[in-house]
Amino acid sequence: MNAIINCLVQHAVESIQILVGDLDQRAAKRLLTVHLEPAHFAMPIHAASVEARLMGWCRADEDIAAATAFLRFEDTRTMTGIARVLARTHINRQGVANVRQGARWPVQSPRVVDLFSLAPEEASLRRWTDYHSLIEAWLALAHQYAAADIGEDRRFRPGDIDCLERLGTLSAAQARSLSSRDAAQLCGNIGWARVVLGLFSGLLYLDERFEFRAEKVWDAVDNARTAAEVDALSRDAQRHVREFGPRLAPSFFADLGSPNFVKADTHVTDVVSAALKLPGDAGAQQSIDFVRGLSESVGCAPRAIDKLMYIACSGKFYLAGIELSKAQARGRKIQLLDSLREL
Repeated sequence: MNAIINCLVQHAVESIQILVGDLDQRAAKRLLTVHLEPAHFAMPIHAASVEARLMGWCRADEDIAAATAFLRFEDTRTMTGIARVLARTHINRQGVANVRQGARWPVQSPRVVDLFSLAPEEASLRRWTDYHSLIEAWLALAHQYAAADIGEDRRFRPGDIDCLERLGTLSAAQARSLSSRDAAQLCGNIGWARVVLGLFSGLLYLDERFEFRAEKVWDAVDNARTAAEVDALSRDAQRHVREFGPRLAPSFFADLGSPNFVKADTHVTDVVSAALKLPGDAGAQQSIDFVRGLSESVGCAPRAIDKLMYIACSGKFYLAGIELSKAQARGRKIQLLDSLREL
């Protein structure tokens, strides 16, 4: 098991040095370590100034607490922070590229994240459990960002606004029951259908399961300690939140900052498939179980292993805002998977 970890770490450090040629191995390891720090498990809030400061931290001698002090993460001990992570989870996936197009940080698309500026108080945020209140807020943002001279990351085009208006013709009961694909037939855009219905159903889940109280969400998350308890909470979310499957549901809880949840994305499943020398692709649950076993053998949190696999395979060092080109990442990933198969 340690051989797998060593291979992933070495590969990630090499990728960092490819990206930043003047970064020595010590600084590169510091950059990797800061991504795997448990205090940094929650979904980050990206900013160019923070990314530049982190690169300076890597080259210096400050401790990890100094980095924690300037890095920014969603405040997931509040309902606003939890709801923002919920919304961002729905754009941290495939099939919604049109919703987040133009964004420097796609998972932080202003077309979605800026919606929360219209609900500064948790009471107003909770009103979005009424479907038409949510649609009205999104349309208000859309019209605010409709000018031709606004940035491409923010601008709602006429087709976006038309799609939101069509989604607004659904009844509350239809919004609760229709699949995203059925809703897309009405609005003509599967991306917006996924994000809008995903957020709406997720807000309902937070209200009906946890009374829209952050402490109740965290009681459930903190009490999910065993594999069976973690999986049960993930499955419950999958049953109630539109578009949440065996990958996105645990991803949501992991991005709240929990160390016990694993997002079995394509990079994680590819690493697991190679490490187990499988003839085909590992399934989501098989990948989650493998990550758990690996974490127990080396004595660290499952989420840290999940992140290490993702970083090593994707070549994306998101806290610093640097990543390999698609061609570089593809070639480096093939090399990594070959190395894992040979262990």
